Amino acid sequence: MPAPKDPVKNTEWRRKIGEWNKGKKISEEQKIKLSKIHKGRIMSEEWRKKLSESHRGKKHPMSEETRRKIRESNTGKHPSEETRRKLSKAQRGRITSEETRKKLSEAIKGEKHYNWKGGISFEPYCVKFDEPFRERCRNFFARMCVECGKTEEENKAKLGVHHVNFDKMTFLHRKTYIRLKRNRPITK
Repeated sequence: MPAPKDPVKNTEWRRKIGEWNKGKKISEEQKIKLSKIHKGRIMSEEWRKKLSESHRGKKHPMSEETRRKIRESNTGKHPSEETRRKLSKAQRGRITSEETRKKLSEAIKGEKHYNWKGGISFEPYCVKFDEPFRERCRNFFARMCVECGKTEEENKAKLGVHHVNFDKMTFLHRKTYIRLKRNRPITK
């Protein structure tokens, strides 16, 4: 039976069809037929817009409880290498607008970030140990590593400002710092 042309009757007809089919199981053969029909189907831009508008303002189709159960069942699971490759391939070439990037950035700044621990980032050092202070220190020591004598230009990176000996400020490039940190005796 073809769908009625009148939009009001068509909507009613679709609703009734939906009610008639509610709870009915689709055979495997029918699933295969439907799959073949829909494979490679390209939706027009107009159709996409209609679909998008029809979903706007609607709540998530799954209840909060269902979402919680799915989240709990997936906790601790790690995707296989094949899955990771597929996900990576799907994201390649994707361009995110500047507006979206700003929204994403704002969504995880400061207290909103999952790893926020109440602003303890300066705990090993005081709050005054900020970037301007470190820049002044680098300039004072002519931007040279105190251990190997290499400049920032030679290392192609900024010097790190550290308390390697815990009693004086030291200016080191990254490789030297890592080497010294490994060999340093642990003191309290």
